[in-house]
Amino acid sequence: MHDGGAENGPTDSLRLEGRIFQLRQAQAIELNVSQALCRVGHGTIVESVCATDGRRWIVGIHVPGCVFFLNRCAAGRQAAQALVQSTVRGVIPSGEKGANQCDTHPDQIRDWRDKRHVDSLRRGFMLARSNSVEKVAYFLSDLAERLNRPKTIDVLLSREEIGDHLGLTSETVTRTLTFLQGEGMILVDRKQITFLEIDKLETLAAQIYST
Repeated sequence: MHDGGAENGPTDSLRLEGRIFQLRQAQAIELNVSQALCRVGHGTIVESVCATDGRRWIVGIHVPGCVFFLNRCAAGRQAAQALVQSTVRGVIPSGEKGANQCDTHPDQIRDWRDKRHVDSLRRGFMLARSNSVEKVAYFLSDLAERLNRPKTIDVLLSREEIGDHLGLTSETVTRTLTFLQGEGMILVDRKQITFLEIDKLETLAAQIYST
């Protein structure tokens, strides 16, 4: 992940029609169909859901190679926004107005979507039972794994956004990062995280599966 500050001003929107789109920083994907399957080419996309009471839950942080599903009819208001300049390919399933010609069968998309939903619920349940240290350790080690375990990563999310993803306050996220640094597992320099003992961090993160 490459760092970058958020732009000021209103968020732009993009109509997704099954092509590769270039997204500017803070630009959001807006569906003109009921659903679409998306793959990140480069950059970072944050997927979130806003409840009717205004609470926001970040349900996915998508880096290059990640695939995610957007559903305009989902409960709550779903959004996907680029944290930095990014590219996304959208695949509209057959039967939708504007469906693009591709090899992806609607049944494959549905099966993938259903599996992802189950995995998301399972992960959310495990995280809900975990303490703050386990949650932040899982967040960092999972991100490192999906980025091929670099020595250093730039975490583009703010402390508040990390909290929205893990169900923690921004203050708790900050304290937990300080704790992990004190334990010698990471080095924190603003949004940059250097992994000093990635194996220990992964062992700690694995506790969410046994909580």
